[in-house]
Amino acid sequence: MESTASVIRNAKGAPEKFVIVNRDITERKSAQEALRLANSDFKSVVEDAPYGIYRSNSEGQLFRVNPALQRMLGYGSSAELLKANLPLDVFKLPGEFRTLNRRAHCYIPTQGTKQLRFKAKNQVHN
Repeated sequence: MESTASVIRNAKGAPEKFVIVNRDITERKSAQEALRLANSDFKSVVEDAPYGIYRSNSEGQLFRVNPALQRMLGYGSSAELLKANLPLDVFKLPGEFRTLNRRAHCYIPTQGTKQLRFKAKNQVHN
């Protein structure tokens, strides 16, 4: 239950009436809890995944990385990895990032599998 109270004043500004409106917010609370659980479940899937997951923009700026990717690439923290640039610091060949990015944005299907190569932290590109 959610209540809102208001005072209605007369022309002289003195309180004349008191209005209370009660709303049943059971449905809203249930929806909020369902959303919280769904977010928690999704976060758990990403955070606990044994494989690397990241979210970035098309220029290669990272917005989110999971712990598995951080460990695989040898970074001490996700904050440190978030400072990296995908084509320059993470993909061994910058062109692979551009190809992957183009395929993702244009929904180009891939036949079979494609192995991408990544650099561990401080690994020199060759």
